[in-house]
Amino acid sequence: MDDATQTVLVPLSTIDQTGFGSCGLTLGYVLDSVNNATLEAAAKRVVDKWRLLSGRLEWEPIVGTWAIRVPINGEVSSRVKFTVSKLDTPLDSSILPVDKTSTEILVRPSLKFFRHSSTPHTLRSYSSSNTPLVAIHITELTNCTCVGISVPHGVFDASGLGQIVHALHAELHAMPWSPPPFYEKNIVRETLNKLFKDALDSTEPPTALAGFRREFVVMGVSSLIYLGASMAYEHLWHKVETKAVYLGEKVVEKMVKKVKDELKQSGKGWISTGDILAAWVLKGVKRPALTLFDHVQTAYIAETDGNTVCATSAISIRNTLCSIDPAFKDYPRMLFFIQVDTYQPFSSYRTDNCMMVCSCPPLSKEQIASSSLAELALVHRQTVDAVRNIRFIEEYHRRVGTVDRDVIRRRGRDSWMFTNQVVGQLDAIDFGSGSQTLALWIWSVPFFPDHTVVLNKFKGGYMIQAGIRGSRWQAIADEIEKIKHR
Repeated sequence: MDDATQTVLVPLSTIDQTGFGSCGLTLGYVLDSVNNATLEAAAKRVVDKWRLLSGRLEWEPIVGTWAIRVPINGEVSSRVKFTVSKLDTPLDSSILPVDKTSTEILVRPSLKFFRHSSTPHTLRSYSSSNTPLVAIHITELTNCTCVGISVPHGVFDASGLGQIVHALHAELHAMPWSPPPFYEKNIVRETLNKLFKDALDSTEPPTALAGFRREFVVMGVSSLIYLGASMAYEHLWHKVETKAVYLGEKVVEKMVKKVKDELKQSGKGWISTGDILAAWVLKGVKRPALTLFDHVQTAYIAETDGNTVCATSAISIRNTLCSIDPAFKDYPRMLFFIQVDTYQPFSSYRTDNCMMVCSCPPLSKEQIASSSLAELALVHRQTVDAVRNIRFIEEYHRRVGTVDRDVIRRRGRDSWMFTNQVVGQLDAIDFGSGSQTLALWIWSVPFFPDHTVVLNKFKGGYMIQAGIRGSRWQAIADEIEKIKHR
């Protein structure tokens, strides 16, 4: 601690700075109304109590890492970036009433309604501009109000962002809460450094990382150019659009029961709701009039640009790291099973990134078409379970475990990326004053790559946000219409 300035330096881990350090997150809510002054005051109270949020990003050249310089005392209300704009225009396509039986497709609104143009996204730009870690932007439209909360992804993952949401909820409703305490030592950083050293000393061949190496390469000029060209091809030729499917609670319950019953009869294993929904999107549902959620044909069959489909998932490694350091039992798993009317105090969780990416085995479009949802969901579950071990983490960080060493899709791979953010409970906020939340969106800034699928809970059901080809959206729209008319 620096006695002169009363600050403490909180280092970031290599995960925070590998890939995540070059992008930001914006969480957007569409509301019927909001009290701007009340929200701003609540945000300032959150930052005052949770001092990490008032910190400033600094580069530590001696140890070669980014860190947060956190003030221990003093006035910090200016460390929230709060902006408001007003536009004489409505927002229509992103507002649909939903309930337990709803099946709807929503069009994602423009990011400008939720994120001020001056908000940076990289750790470096946050540092150089001395921008607060938390930015709230409100846009008042003629028929609704948009509220966006933006943070650097190199400091918070979506679940860490969820902690900020929960703190705001508590302050808006005068509920007691306790922020996560300071950790002057970053146990993720220390544990990964140990694993990185072990991996360098290991003589075993890196077989566990074969799937990851098949899909990703360390980013360079040529691979970055290819990604840009690939995204342009997807958007211009295949008309990629980012929308969301809302599946109501009852709809999902029916789907999950049928798929799990099928798997139970086969005795092949266990799958989660997230596995099933990932399979549902991957399948690109399109079929003749059979019974709901049965064996289906897919949109892939009409495509001619390659036959292989690859899928990857971002997964948490906190539980796996418990076998190395028991302190991870109290580390930020970001599990806040709270309800708006039954808030529970914060635990001692931290908020930074603790995840890695795994790759499913490549599947042909014919395999996807002929497989049931249960079979595809099981492939995803088996992939996740197979990499939640120390050996994989060691090899993963031998490959990408250095600061600013980003990875990128390998050329020629049609890779999907699934991220399940349900654990963050991003919908667990009531903005007060009788306001109602009409929609929930999330952005990765500066861009949301094609074939990225993000899963969140919303009003008891699920919001599946995805950037996929127009033909695949049409296939899903056809399925949605069939569900509606049954």
